[in-house]
Amino acid sequence: MELDKAIQKRRSTREFDSIPVSKDNLKKLIESARLAPSAGNC
Repeated sequence: MELDKAIQKRRSTREFDSIPVSKDNLKKLIESARLAPSAGNC
């Protein structure tokens, strides 16, 4: 997806489903967030 289209199509979610998230998916999410670039780890 082109950057401009991604920016235009972005949305904020204010309500969430009550579907449980597996521990495996949580671990994957946390690991991905840990490795993501930020202003503090460049």
